[in-house]
Amino acid sequence: MQVQVGVDPAISKAYPGFISRFAVATGVRVKRLDEGLEAVKRKALGEVRSKYQAAVVTEIPEVVLFRSFFKTMGVDPSRFRSPPEYLLRRALTERFPSVNTLVDICLLLTVKHWVAVGAFDLGNVKARVTVAMARGSETLQTIDGRTVTLTPGEIILRDEERVLSAYTVGDARATMVTMETREALVTLWNAPGIAEQNLHEALAELKTLVAAYASGVVEEIKPT
Repeated sequence: MQVQVGVDPAISKAYPGFISRFAVATGVRVKRLDEGLEAVKRKALGEVRSKYQAAVVTEIPEVVLFRSFFKTMGVDPSRFRSPPEYLLRRALTERFPSVNTLVDICLLLTVKHWVAVGAFDLGNVKARVTVAMARGSETLQTIDGRTVTLTPGEIILRDEERVLSAYTVGDARATMVTMETREALVTLWNAPGIAEQNLHEALAELKTLVAAYASGVVEEIKPT
């Protein structure tokens, strides 16, 4: 499926330093579990625990940046944790989530590279996708089934019909990756202050892991 992506110019004015990257994964074969990927996760998460086990999570510089960005968007980061902080806390308590191979790759890259990595089933995406700011009237049904009204000004991802993701809330149930997913749109979002190099590294590893454990090909796509 051809998909066009864009970023509302108002984003860079409102949130200097925020970066979006996009990729499409094609030919994927999503599995519930892959032993090879599980071994990769065990090694990486062990390194994460070794590095941060003694740290005060709220004092880790990257966590500070994400929390500051949530506050800038008008959201209390103690009530709504950023994906990297949430996943770091789960890694430290050995309760890291496992969903399916493609989603698990995105979760692992999020905690490794301090970049929010999301995947969306392209079969359920309607034409052009845009990163924009919520007006405050939009709602999102999250993957766990909750319906949430979005905070005005927070960063969202939307297609021509609905919101696919909200920065502080999470992703939409309607476009979540399942075992039937064959093509996926992948987004990579930083918090201002997180280096662009982190996104480069996350995207490079995404290509490697999807090829190895989801039988797919990942290509970056540029906003138009």
